[in-house]
Amino acid sequence: MCLLPFIFILSEPDLGQGSFYISSFYLIILLKKSNLNTKLFYIIPPISLLFSLNYIIFLSFIIIFLIFLIYVKMKILNKILFFTIAIIIGLFSPLALNKFLKDYQKERIKTFLNLSRDPKGSGWQVSQGLIAIGSGGIKGKGFLKGSQKGLAFLPAAHSDFIFASFSEEFGFIGCLFLFFLYFLLFINILNLMKNMDSFSYIFSLLTIFSFLYNFFLNIGGQLGILPLTGIPLPFLSYGGTHMLTNFLFLSLLRNFQRSFLNKG
Repeated sequence: MCLLPFIFILSEPDLGQGSFYISSFYLIILLKKSNLNTKLFYIIPPISLLFSLNYIIFLSFIIIFLIFLIYVKMKILNKILFFTIAIIIGLFSPLALNKFLKDYQKERIKTFLNLSRDPKGSGWQVSQGLIAIGSGGIKGKGFLKGSQKGLAFLPAAHSDFIFASFSEEFGFIGCLFLFFLYFLLFINILNLMKNMDSFSYIFSLLTIFSFLYNFFLNIGGQLGILPLTGIPLPFLSYGGTHMLTNFLFLSLLRNFQRSFLNKG
């Protein structure tokens, strides 16, 4: 179910948004009642792929994973199998990524690993975003008074870098208030999930995961702690279709809750 939309979105190409469906699949795997072998079989490949982008991080992961396998109760053959899978994927993933990724995707990964390598080229967006966030200070410069946005130094200030634009104008206090509003949204969804049937519960869980996924990837990309993906910030980034989809999710959650109350 998750693979089909992932293939369609990947053909756009939009790896950032497509990765959400793969992440949703793994979330379901983690929550599903299954044994440790099954979970490791699905989880180890993407983790090894992700950590292979940096050899130091990958080496640290291998050491930690080896210690985990030594102490966990599992057949020795399965331990060897999982460790071998992690090693093989980690060693050959960089070659595969270099072949199949687009040039701009490679540049985003390289910039993420080393922002200072090309601050006026591929690192320009993140650098200007960090400048905008830092220049906002505690109280911000005021609504529509941001210099990075006003002088067009900040790219895509209305969509991909909306958080940097918001931070420059409203500062640290404004960001705290924004995070508080998101926190209230997530708490409200969690309250709606009480006493739901299995389908409604899973849908609600994937909805809050979708919001959190977009939230962390969007803001993390602007802060330079995650690669830029172009994923919008829920309810804040410009885009009618995305905004409509978010409100559609919330409407369905309310409908699920109302249906349950009517049955009760």
